[in-house]
Parts: sequence; C-alpha cells; structure tokens
Amino acid sequence: MMSNGEAGSGGRMRDSNLSDAFESITGAIYLDGGLETARKIVLQLPAPQLEELNPMQTRENAKGDLQELLQKKSPESPVYQMLSEEGQPHERTFVCNVTWKGRELGRGSGSSKKAAEAKAARTALIEKRWEG
Repeated sequence: MMSNGEAGSGGRMRDSNLSDAFESITGAIYLDGGLETARKIVLQLPAPQLEELNPMQTRENAKGDLQELLQKKSPESPVYQMLSEEGQPHERTFVCNVTWKGRELGRGSGSSKKAAEAKAARTALIEKRWEG
C-alpha cells in the first residue's frame, strides 16, 4: 500500500521503495519457510539480470570483436536494429539483430538494448553467416 502522493511521484518504481519491499518479502519467506527456502528464492529471482553481469561475459566485447572482424573484410560496419520491445516498463525485453551488407548475421534478446545487441553480435560470431 502506498499513498497517492508517493505513487504519483514515481514511488512504485523508486529503488529505495523496491529494495524495502524486497527485503520485507524476503524476511517473510525466511520466517515462514526457513533459511534454505529464502536462500533459494533470493538467488532465483535476479538470475536473469545477474547472468547479464557475469564477469566472464562482460570481459568479452562481442560487438567490438564482430566490428573488427568484419572491417578486415570490408570498410562497411555492421548495423544493429531493434526489432521489438515488449513487457512492462520495469520488465522490458528487447530483441535486436545485426546485419552486414544487407545480410542478417544474428539476433539476440535481453533486458536492455545493449544486452540484446551484444547477444546478437555473439550469435553472429558463433554462426559466421558472413562466410556463406
């Protein structure tokens, strides 16, 4: 429950309110189901977002690697295009593709445009459609 003033000023999406609510729910789960149940749920909820922050993935630069590889073949750069954007404002899913010389090389989806473009570039690097 939230006052009209707080809700009207963006309180439903304010980080501090969301973290307080998450903490309260986590505490209730702990009190009701125990430590293991709370631990399991807390680790599952942010899994998709944490996956995007995986240090092994963030070290690579798929977009840069793809650009460098393709520009060795031609001065033309790959082009990224957002194909769709779906979901609630706090749970968006973006789908992007990457094309080069008019050919689609890969598609990717993610919770941000940047993540979707990186996944499209990773797909392109794996599938190597520019060779066919």
